[in-house]
Amino acid sequence: MRALLLVIAVVCTCKPRPEPTRACVDGDTEACERACAEGVAGEGGCHTLGRQKKEPTEAGGGNVALGAFRKGCLGGHLDACTEAIDGIRVKATQVRYAQKHEGAPPDPFVEEAERGLVDLIDRACSLGAASRCEELSRLMLGQDATRAASASERYCALPEGGGKDGSCLATRKRWIAAVEAARPGCEAGQVKACNELTSRRCSPTYR
Repeated sequence: MRALLLVIAVVCTCKPRPEPTRACVDGDTEACERACAEGVAGEGGCHTLGRQKKEPTEAGGGNVALGAFRKGCLGGHLDACTEAIDGIRVKATQVRYAQKHEGAPPDPFVEEAERGLVDLIDRACSLGAASRCEELSRLMLGQDATRAASASERYCALPEGGGKDGSCLATRKRWIAAVEAARPGCEAGQVKACNELTSRRCSPTYR
């Protein structure tokens, strides 16, 4: 009997614990939390944790999921970027509606997440999402010419950019320069310059 108990004890002691990522994929939320904290961005880590923690889409729900998606995005997982960017925008709209019509309090997490939205879009662009590069270049127009140019370069380098002959980047550089030329006048309060700036941002010549 003592020998049998010893064998059982040895088997129990030697049996390896499941890998956090594998256990996470199998539905162990605590394993997902550990893996995400250790830097596993995608499946078996932050992205999986975000999917597990998704809550109803009413205001006040989903912050844990959004936090996981955001960490996964910054860690280099494109699907997590998509979930984070789209989720933060939806959640911010819901929170503002609830504040305006229902007297709900501010949501500090969402406010902070919104401030970091451009960084998430930039990260998605760096991971090869052409639509995010396009979006980033537009967001930065008239605000940060260097960042707009960087996004344009990355967009044109992707197959969707169609810029193998160099025309993509050349026309985008002209677009950015045209917007920047109208920017000082608008900042000085010149209505005509502001109208021109808006027109150039909304109707780029490369189209």
